[in-house]
Amino acid sequence: MEWVAPGRLLVSSATTPRELSRLFSRADTVQWREPLPEALLRSLAGSLAKRPEVEVYVYGHDGQTLPSDLSFLAGLEHVQRLSLNLRGVLEGADGLERFRDLRVLSL
Repeated sequence: MEWVAPGRLLVSSATTPRELSRLFSRADTVQWREPLPEALLRSLAGSLAKRPEVEVYVYGHDGQTLPSDLSFLAGLEHVQRLSLNLRGVLEGADGLERFRDLRVLSL
């Protein structure tokens, strides 16, 4: 896990929930480019429930096909800002209907 710009936190599959909880309070954006372990995704969901205004930015995932139901974002349905830069990887975006609190969406 590293800061890639002021307020922009890059999370990886090697990030621990403890590391995330320690740094999340300073983040304006949380981003990742690879599948995250379930425990980390749950921790992230808990942190975002307390600060739903933090942007979620998902990109990369090269060589994978991600489902249109957006199940890889399970637990994050309460976020207000979502950016998905998954061109050629995402099968569709049918799962967006679950994201009822979105104020900003970038595809």
